[in-house]
Amino acid sequence: LREHGRYPDKVAVVLWATETLRNEGVNECTVLWLMGIRPKWQPSGRVDGLEVVPGKELGRPRIDVLVSASGLYRDLFPDKMEMLDQAVQLAIRQTDIDNLLAKNSAKIKTKLLADGLSEQEAEELSRLRVFSQEPGSYGNGVSEMASASGVWTEEREVVDVYENRMGFAFGQGRWGAPARQLLKENLAGVDVTMHSR
Repeated sequence: LREHGRYPDKVAVVLWATETLRNEGVNECTVLWLMGIRPKWQPSGRVDGLEVVPGKELGRPRIDVLVSASGLYRDLFPDKMEMLDQAVQLAIRQTDIDNLLAKNSAKIKTKLLADGLSEQEAEELSRLRVFSQEPGSYGNGVSEMASASGVWTEEREVVDVYENRMGFAFGQGRWGAPARQLLKENLAGVDVTMHSR
């Protein structure tokens, strides 16, 4: 906001299992707060669902978030991935303040419809924000490509590896559904990337 005079439209947050174990959910809470969602807590300290932060309290737009989870995160914290998807679905329906999730979903839906998807499929896919590798697969392939820089000549080759490895969607009843084009559409709107490391 200080540098650009506006909030980012979309923030990409990288989730690693080791970082979640180390910081006890700071990244997940950051994702929730960006969208204007907070956990509901039981007296025991366990999370018991989610609730909307009223726009008046939030005092800014609901910021869109792309979640990029490692394969180990996907395997160790599937419940957190489901919770983050639930938060997206809850936040996207809010109309009390400027909602960048809803605006970006509308753009993605328009693109998916133009690509020939049905109205229902385009609507459902446009609301997905959690991506990882295909179940049973690990790593996004970028470090391997970087260390093998002598065997590729175009940056697009690295991008292709990343999109092929990370292009699987999680949420809305899907668990590792191939969604490379959807990942590309979401990445296109990212202003800021965050990783706690």
